[in-house]
Amino acid sequence: MKSLTWIVPLTILLASCPAHTGATEGESYECIVVDDAEISVATSHGLSELERNISTANFGHRIQPGSGAVLSLRVFSDKDGFSDSQYFTKITGHLEDVENIKDGVRLHGAKFSSGWSGFIYKADFWMSDNASVSIDPLQGERDVVEVSGLIDAVNYYRKEEKRFDLNFTCKLSRRTVGELSPWQGGDGNGWEYFYP
Repeated sequence: MKSLTWIVPLTILLASCPAHTGATEGESYECIVVDDAEISVATSHGLSELERNISTANFGHRIQPGSGAVLSLRVFSDKDGFSDSQYFTKITGHLEDVENIKDGVRLHGAKFSSGWSGFIYKADFWMSDNASVSIDPLQGERDVVEVSGLIDAVNYYRKEEKRFDLNFTCKLSRRTVGELSPWQGGDGNGWEYFYP
């Protein structure tokens, strides 16, 4: 409960200062529809503190074979070009209306994780279990969509909340679970989950 008393007062201060994620040089974007899939909810029992922090940052972003469709949204920034400046954002959620995604859909209850890739080990990242974003077709562009939404996330290491203002475009692709890299939602180990 103590951590919550730190977090709540910060909501008012940070809500008026959104963290904007837009299209800039040095960033890569991926929007992947994964068919015949579901989100893995594997637990992190028996891990060291470092392994547990890495697992927590990636919780809800691993994808396994299933009977539905999953949307994997990934943003990676290396625009500053120096050690530990790489920044990741991952959004993963079930698609209820996958056949109409090219006409525009709303993703509800998605997992969200964001932070500097090099500081995952000490649990310095923001996360949300209930992110919502809109995926809308970009007029005049084949298979290109615009992703937008406001996401309220918490960083338990910093005892802070932040509102992320997402707005970026990317080319929509479809893949199977077996074609996914660890960064995209496939199997992997440790740091592989946070670097393309």
